[in-house]
Amino acid sequence: MEQKFEALKKEDPEQLRDSFEFVKSSVKDGSYFRDGLEWYLFRYVNPVCQRTILSIAGIVSFIVCYALINMISSAFPLVQKDPIIIRAYDSSRYFPNLIPLKPHEKGMGSDKYDPNVTTVDEAVLKYLLSIYIKDRESYDYSKAEIEDVNTKFARIRNTSNEAEYREFQLYMSKDNPQSPVLNFGKNVWRDVNILSVRFIRKESTDLAGKARDFISTKIPNQAEVRFTAILKTTDENGSVKSENQNYLAKISFSFKGAAKIDKNDKNSDRNLGFVVKSYKLFKVN
Repeated sequence: MEQKFEALKKEDPEQLRDSFEFVKSSVKDGSYFRDGLEWYLFRYVNPVCQRTILSIAGIVSFIVCYALINMISSAFPLVQKDPIIIRAYDSSRYFPNLIPLKPHEKGMGSDKYDPNVTTVDEAVLKYLLSIYIKDRESYDYSKAEIEDVNTKFARIRNTSNEAEYREFQLYMSKDNPQSPVLNFGKNVWRDVNILSVRFIRKESTDLAGKARDFISTKIPNQAEVRFTAILKTTDENGSVKSENQNYLAKISFSFKGAAKIDKNDKNSDRNLGFVVKSYKLFKVN
């Protein structure tokens, strides 16, 4: 108490008197006790205080940071590589496989090869011609899927010149009574069995021409392909009937050669230059 009185003595008497008068008047009108109660409630009872405000601010900051991190992480990667889904009934069509380009000739024994194939280019040509015949002459539209028809047109367009592709379009037209499109959705399909592929070569008559042909082998540009078309139908009872017909296809084409493929070219499979220029079909007994 003595220390408090000493402190009061050191203060300005006039200012001290004003303070006493203010406290005295506050006590008389009751504002002194009311202000004290409000201060107590705000300091100790009211939840809105500094630590409460800091806690709420911390929670809000955490939520904002969490949302910001999720937004940034969802934006990456900036370039997203989505897989390409290919619809395939036979997955083996989309994987590389080894094919013998010079198979054994039928009826000549297991140790004899086709004598018509003498070079790598001719072996590749025989395979390409066989695939072209099968793409063009075989069909199966029993599932009634327009994708099969589009695939057939795309494959023939990629391996034919414009004139021959127009001939193929006329053949596939609905106006043609023999068009395979007329069997769309029916239980009718056609298989092709390649019998032989024979290249047509123009032999020189003079000695110098024969010598040039012997030294530099030319890639043939004409071939005769014999095949059997097997037409199969299914009746209402589920029995399958087949009808065989032999055909001879005379084809003229252009081919760059397998030896001219650029290994550094990504489109080297399209640079073989195999293009059918003329396609004539004949029935044979």
